[in-house]
Amino acid sequence: MSSEEIIKADLENIKYYYIRKYVLDTYFNDFMVNNILALTEKYNKVMESAPVKLYHFYILKYLKGCTQEFIANEMGFTHTTICDIHNSLIQWLCNHIDKDE
Repeated sequence: MSSEEIIKADLENIKYYYIRKYVLDTYFNDFMVNNILALTEKYNKVMESAPVKLYHFYILKYLKGCTQEFIANEMGFTHTTICDIHNSLIQWLCNHIDKDE
């Protein structure tokens, strides 16, 4: 798997977790912890130093689970620009995330 594919898969797992956080956290408290907690911490820490536009997009798309249409309206950009921001986020993460952690 390429770095880009790994990051996209990680981001989808992060989004799944945050969309279902309440239920999953209950399971983690009752049964066991999953490595998703470490993964979210890793990405959230790296995103602290991201350009603000990428950070804003990351929060809306992956932590809040918003659609790109909603994000375009929220950020005041066209859908095409939002697609470009998404691609920029993936590339930025490829350059800044340590894939070996």
